[in-house]
Amino acid sequence: MQAKHRIETSKIESESKKVAASYSKILLANADSRDKAILGIGIFASILTGLGLPSFVFLFGDIINAFGDNPDGLLSTMRIIAIEFTIIGVIIWITSYFYFSFMVIYGESVSAKTRIQYLSTLLKQEPAWFDQANTSELSARLSKECQAIQRAIGEKFGGVLFAMFMSVSGLALAFTRGWLFSFILFGAFPIIVLATALIGKSIEAGTRDNLKAYGQSAGYAEQALNAIKVVQAFG
Repeated sequence: MQAKHRIETSKIESESKKVAASYSKILLANADSRDKAILGIGIFASILTGLGLPSFVFLFGDIINAFGDNPDGLLSTMRIIAIEFTIIGVIIWITSYFYFSFMVIYGESVSAKTRIQYLSTLLKQEPAWFDQANTSELSARLSKECQAIQRAIGEKFGGVLFAMFMSVSGLALAFTRGWLFSFILFGAFPIIVLATALIGKSIEAGTRDNLKAYGQSAGYAEQALNAIKVVQAFG
């Protein structure tokens, strides 16, 4: 019986992969005007945070250079750099707060609407559909998959934008301040991109297997509880 459920579940999953929705559709499918405004603010704040963060590295470089270039005016130079540190730090602190909080709010809001639509769609299915699906796994899959959607369109999406624009800003500042040394180190960039792509693929495959195993384990637990109830009732 359990093997039959596993076969039927794998058939349903293989059919669902053929009609998988795009990320942009999942991101904006259940978002209203308020959610889109929150998403826009979160995207803008994450971009600003990513663009401003690499500037700290060059301020540290200015501090080190100040000890050798101008030892007589060290205090005045350090005072200027400290003011720049404070201004940039306050701006990044504000933008990072808006970026994380607004992306989490957006993920929570859209995930709640997705959960309602998910459940209503399940309840509208024909009785024959429930004969093909393992109904004991549906509740666990609904919860786990909606949590994955919430993370994917919330803080994870903001984190990807933050990292992307931080890389662009870092490369731009690096080639501006020291193009020769940056060009030499840029030779390792394809290796980093390839390693990142492989890690992303492995994480995606692991997440998919985790969702599948979580749903199946919930189904087995439900079947075991039902068997215990039957034995207890007749005992």
